[in-house]
Amino acid sequence: MSTNSIIPKENNSSLVDHAHKLDQRVKNLRYSIDNGFLDLAKTLKEIRDKKLYLQLNIETFESYIAQPELAFDRGTVYKFIDILETFVDKHNVAPERLLEAGWTKLSKVIPYTDENNYESMLEKATSLSRSDLDKDLVEQGFITKKEGEPQTVSCPYCHKDFIPTKRQDKSFAQEDYQKIIYRYEEIKEIKFEGKEYDPIMQSIKTMFMNGRTSEQIIATMEWLDENAEYEWTIHTIKNKIAEILPQLDTRPKRQLSEEDKQLLQRSGAI
Repeated sequence: MSTNSIIPKENNSSLVDHAHKLDQRVKNLRYSIDNGFLDLAKTLKEIRDKKLYLQLNIETFESYIAQPELAFDRGTVYKFIDILETFVDKHNVAPERLLEAGWTKLSKVIPYTDENNYESMLEKATSLSRSDLDKDLVEQGFITKKEGEPQTVSCPYCHKDFIPTKRQDKSFAQEDYQKIIYRYEEIKEIKFEGKEYDPIMQSIKTMFMNGRTSEQIIATMEWLDENAEYEWTIHTIKNKIAEILPQLDTRPKRQLSEEDKQLLQRSGAI
């Protein structure tokens, strides 16, 4: 696909000027992330949501943030936007309170934040050190202990105990990755290229490491596509799958034997 073919016909000079102004703002804010991550998140979110990257002759938002002048880590960008959408847009938290906490600690609590606990999560991120925040999240059952500590961990959702496997010691079938990526691209109506696949593969591997199957991951994507009122990514799937799976039934249906079918027919069940 040529870059010219993706520019909307209704393109006009004011929209192009606006895109270039935001582009320059992003590049300026790139060097003051610690104090300006919310401004950066707001600007990037507008570029993403309004697809203003098209006005810059760039085909995808992911390609935009991967430009050599920016070289943003995709996961970090989405953490910034998640923080903005969760605390500011959804719960009307004053931005200065978030700056006090800092984006790194806020990103730790974001996956476990909802309308009932956002104030307490913000307080934890503000008052605790990073290590103490990790300990608190472990004690509350949100995350499991790190490697080097007791090996048996318990899932806070399914409550099953398991022994974690070192990431580098485990591999999974490429066809399982491909099924998920194909469905992800199909749902999102986008085609990833080159390095754009790296964070996607990492998120999928994390889910595989946690015992998720390709069928469960795809079912979660399809559920979010139908029900989510926010922009989600494969990173969202990784963080939300434990919450969403209990609402789904992804177990394979057991095939009835001929004998079972005959018994059910005689009983009038089928």
